[in-house]
Amino acid sequence: MPITRLDAPAGDDAPPAAPDEHLEAAIFTALADPTQPRLVFQPIVDLRTGDVVGYETLSRFVSPLSASPDRWFAAAGRLGVGVRLQADVIQRGIDRLPTLPDDTFLTVNLDPRLLTAPEIAELLTTSGSLDRLVIEFTEQTVARDVRRMLALLDRARELGAMVAMAEAGAGYTSLQNLQTVRPELVKLGRPLVTDLDSDVVRRTLVGMLCELVGRLGARMIAEGLEGFGELRACIDLGVPM
Repeated sequence: MPITRLDAPAGDDAPPAAPDEHLEAAIFTALADPTQPRLVFQPIVDLRTGDVVGYETLSRFVSPLSASPDRWFAAAGRLGVGVRLQADVIQRGIDRLPTLPDDTFLTVNLDPRLLTAPEIAELLTTSGSLDRLVIEFTEQTVARDVRRMLALLDRARELGAMVAMAEAGAGYTSLQNLQTVRPELVKLGRPLVTDLDSDVVRRTLVGMLCELVGRLGARMIAEGLEGFGELRACIDLGVPM
């Protein structure tokens, strides 16, 4: 599994963002290219041992237009091809599963509102073994048909998949969704991780979240660790990855 650096220009070096109408014009060109979006794999690391325990699949669009992946996916959604784009990325993630190093998992991002779309529901229930695949919900809004959503997740879990939720602690909706979805992995968002070592309020909130997530039988992943102080704070609070 190749590891690709995710460095991107920032600040004054960043090119101006592309207008949405330019992105919408470019979406169908990207969809016609089987190499688009390019997938890169961000390592997920055990904080105590330094071992790589998983990979997060990230989409990168190769284009002269400057826009973050979430804006590309949003443009696809406005044009009615968002399900097609997300299903393609999930399929490519499933195809990668046999190539994973031993004792690692692979996360693929999914807007939970699209889980019950026929293309994605079929993909997650008829692709055979989903062992070591993690379906990561990227939004705090879940599918409208909660009963059908939970039934689909149960079937995917029977096939070996796990579920992750992003941005833990981002308000009441986040906590409510933790109770509803009962994910196996929970992402601690960067706003709570930044300055965790020096901010008492953040440390208190993260400690409470760790206890809650542990009681739900899930494991926490810290996102956006930038310094040794934040790393030490996560380890002290019991964040494992």
